[in-house]
Amino acid sequence: RRISKGLAITDSDIQSACADIARLRAAAEAMLFTQADIILLPVMPIATPPVENCEPGSPTFSARTLYALAAYTRFASALGLPAVVIPAGRDSNGMPVGVQMIARHGADAALIAFAADLTMTLASRH
Repeated sequence: RRISKGLAITDSDIQSACADIARLRAAAEAMLFTQADIILLPVMPIATPPVENCEPGSPTFSARTLYALAAYTRFASALGLPAVVIPAGRDSNGMPVGVQMIARHGADAALIAFAADLTMTLASRH
């Protein structure tokens, strides 16, 4: 079903969508990066779930849980903003927790350098 929907997309549709994304990205950058070059955000709106809750073949699979995993990261990908996630410890259940950092479009190298420096700094404290 998804492939047949994709085949119905015209070149004009793609050009229009690309222009829309560029406008949305510019608006998002104007709003998000007024006081900083990199923003720090949570990765997920939920506690880290057990892997079996995210595997479609599992009896405990939850589509809602799987969808929630990307709820806070999806916008950066859709807008073409560079993003990186680094470990930030563990929650009360011992599950890993991360934080994401997002930068302006085209600032990939600066974001990766910052994330690497921050990760090394945090690792040296433990």
